Parts: sequence; C-alpha cells; structure tokens
Amino acid sequence: MRQARLKKFAIRFLLLNLVYLSVKLTMDHEEDFDFFNPTSMFYYITAFILFMGTWEVNDWLFYRELKVHGNRTLGPANILRIVGGTLLILLPISAMLYYLGIFELNHICEIDAENPWLQWRIDFLRSIIIGVSVIFVNMFYHSITLKR
Repeated sequence: MRQARLKKFAIRFLLLNLVYLSVKLTMDHEEDFDFFNPTSMFYYITAFILFMGTWEVNDWLFYRELKVHGNRTLGPANILRIVGGTLLILLPISAMLYYLGIFELNHICEIDAENPWLQWRIDFLRSIIIGVSVIFVNMFYHSITLKR
C-alpha cells in the first residue's frame, strides 16, 4: 500500500513539474530566465499546493462516493457531485493563495504587476483551467480502473 501511494505521488509530482515547466516556458520571455527567484518560487509552491490538493480531494470524494453507494459504478449525478465538491474546495483556496501572493505578501513574492487585480484574475483563471483539467484526467483514470 505504501509503495502504491509513493508511486502515485511520484507520477503526480512528475506531471506537476511538466505542466509547471511548460507554463513557465510559454509565459516567461525574459532574458534572465530564473527558476529560483521569489516570483517563480511562489508560483511553483502554489502550483504544488493546488495540484496535489485537487488530486487528493478528488480521490477522497471519489472513494467516498463509491463507499456510500456500495458499488463499482458511478452515474452522472455522482460524478457531478464529485467534480462540484472538488471545485467548491479548490476555488476558494486558489483565490486566497493568489490574493495573498499578489496583494498581501508581494514584498516577499515580488510579483511585478502593473494592474494587480488583472494579474489576480489571470492567475485565478489559469488555476481553474488547470484544476478542472486535473479533475477530469483523474476522473477518467478512475473510470478506466473501475472497469477492470
């Protein structure tokens, strides 16, 4: 059991880094490309929290839903409950993390934004898109493994 959880964490960690790297490479066009500046570290830490949190909450809701219904299949209503529950937890955490980073802790994170509210909306929307993608990939994975 421990080895399976470690393998799951390693795969998710690899995917997180691949997505983070691809977003970073497409968004950053500076000549002094640095992964270890405060802004990059803030975005990496928030990506880690949101990715892993989304996956774990989604897994927890999925298995709880299976346990409640006592079978190995889930209908559309159950899936909507799982996705909705995950989003209800993901959205406030994402909004709070980016608000704190852009407005309250900007002296630490050093996010250079001409319009902080626009930057917050962009970061929040990006986290929603990536979070919803994570949810659906995870649900697809679970639907495949249930069929076996």
